[in-house]
Amino acid sequence: MRRRIGSLFVERQIYLRQHGQVHFLSLTPRLQMTAAAVLLVSAGWLFWSTFNLLLADRAVEIRNERIKYLQAVHEQQIAALRKRYETRKSAETDAAEQLTDQLKSLETQQDELTGLLKNRQLSGEALDAMRRSVQGKPASAAEGTNARHSQLLAPQALVPRETRMASLDPNSGLTLVPLSSNNIDAMPDMQASSALPASERIDRMKARQSALAAGIGDAALGEIDILKRGIARTRVVSADMLMRPAGYQSSRDKPQGGPLLPFTASNDFSTTFSYAEHNLSLLARLENAVAHMPLASPLPDYEITSPFGGRTDPFTGRQLFHAGLDLAARYGSVIHAPAPGIVSFAGWKPQYGQLIEIDHGGGFVTRYAHLSEIDVKAGQKVSWQTRIGHLGSTGRSTGPHLHYEIWYNGIVRDPAKFLEAGDYVLSQR
Repeated sequence: MRRRIGSLFVERQIYLRQHGQVHFLSLTPRLQMTAAAVLLVSAGWLFWSTFNLLLADRAVEIRNERIKYLQAVHEQQIAALRKRYETRKSAETDAAEQLTDQLKSLETQQDELTGLLKNRQLSGEALDAMRRSVQGKPASAAEGTNARHSQLLAPQALVPRETRMASLDPNSGLTLVPLSSNNIDAMPDMQASSALPASERIDRMKARQSALAAGIGDAALGEIDILKRGIARTRVVSADMLMRPAGYQSSRDKPQGGPLLPFTASNDFSTTFSYAEHNLSLLARLENAVAHMPLASPLPDYEITSPFGGRTDPFTGRQLFHAGLDLAARYGSVIHAPAPGIVSFAGWKPQYGQLIEIDHGGGFVTRYAHLSEIDVKAGQKVSWQTRIGHLGSTGRSTGPHLHYEIWYNGIVRDPAKFLEAGDYVLSQR
């Protein structure tokens, strides 16, 4: 090794000639070895530096690519989160709009029910006033409203469907209150299920409103049934005839049919509301017709001294027809109109003496004969219990009494049947 190195690094001389003079530089083996070492180290350092520089650039490039990759992944995650957020926000918005629509639907249904009940309060006020008067109750406006409700909800007037009738009980907690997303939990039927989702609670409220509408319809049917039974006692007119609106045409000429089935309540509010509205409309027409029928007595206290029909005439002793009902009472007793109407005659007729005739509409006419005094005049409108005259004994009479006649469509009828029907209808609660 030493011989090889010695053969490589032998002493060398470098000659330089300048201005005719020769100079030389002697390169010793040590100097050569030192220069070779320096050269080798420099080359190694240059190679290493170049390698490191190239390696560093590649690392930077790899790092930049990694950063770009992570940035792209991050952006994808952000986009996914943003999409999920927008989807959830859209779903919440749709749910909120749906809830708002459902609440508006409930408010509309509640307004319809409220309007239905208000119409119910007003539709039969005349008949209620007659009932309160007959039953000796004050006819104040406030009590009239309460009577309207109690009349509708009277247990005797209901078709026995206890399941739905419980919702009509004023003490059951069912109240009509303004609906909103703020007080939905305050509804009586929602307090026990406040942990349920809002949509399910709203569905329960809709079902409850449908049950209320169905119950109202059933209650109206019950009241119609009472009035029908009362009107049937007159044996003169059919309740179905009285409930027909003006211009009614029978549907029997149209091809229709099917089995006779009772109405079954459903959760469809429009169906049950139509059912209630239809029945209340029938009830209103029937109550209005009944309120204009001469069902009440024109005298508060009386004794029937001669019935309607055949009798022995007190003047001739012959068997003749008596076209009215003789009601005996104290001379001068006040006579009241048994129903609203218009006085069609007020004056003297030989057979009747002092006579009043009232047209009540719907084909009903009443006559009051043998009066001692007349307090109305022809063409005057009279209402329920209006004072029209005083009992007397004028005309063809043997003593103080009221000869009371009821005519329907030009045919004289038995007043006792109407008084019997009135006792039944006006005594119901």
